[in-house]
Amino acid sequence: RGRLLDALREVECIPTEPDGRLALPGACLLLPESPKAAEASHYLPPELLWQCCQKRIVRRKWAGQYRPHLQRLGIEELGLEHWLCVLRSTASCAALPCQPSNGPVEVAS
Repeated sequence: RGRLLDALREVECIPTEPDGRLALPGACLLLPESPKAAEASHYLPPELLWQCCQKRIVRRKWAGQYRPHLQRLGIEELGLEHWLCVLRSTASCAALPCQPSNGPVEVAS
């Protein structure tokens, strides 16, 4: 099973919003399970998320059916770090590195 998951991580096999375009698992995000966070994500245009963070949202219907499998592939949820990335980058996506970190997020005051 581990070898299969490793192989799938290198293949564009995940259908994404809005048109079903296939993407690598590492370039995908799941919608949050929290109802309020999931609702907020509907206001984030897929093109903007891609432009700023190089990430795509997994097709909703597909994510609903295969969420545990997608998580085993290492696909994470759209989270605060992605929102901050988009908010920082809307002025100039090319000028800012936009890779979410696993560490704490610093907010400028």
